[in-house]
Amino acid sequence: MARALEGMKFDGEGFQTMTMRADDHQVIQPLYVMEMDRAGTPGVKFDNEGSGCGFRTLLSIPADATAQPKTCKMTRPAR
Repeated sequence: MARALEGMKFDGEGFQTMTMRADDHQVIQPLYVMEMDRAGTPGVKFDNEGSGCGFRTLLSIPADATAQPKTCKMTRPAR
């Protein structure tokens, strides 16, 4: 199963692309820092689940900048 996931890319509807790093099976994806505010406030496009509030993106970090150094030293089992 692990080998099948290596290098896999997921680009779901409404999501950014995520990649499974082959070396240690970590998912590499963008990071968003957001805050909640009243719907209609500048930067708040959508009402979240009819709550009258929504999210504003404060910071967007691309996937390649979120990847941490690889530290896995696991010995792979033979096929």
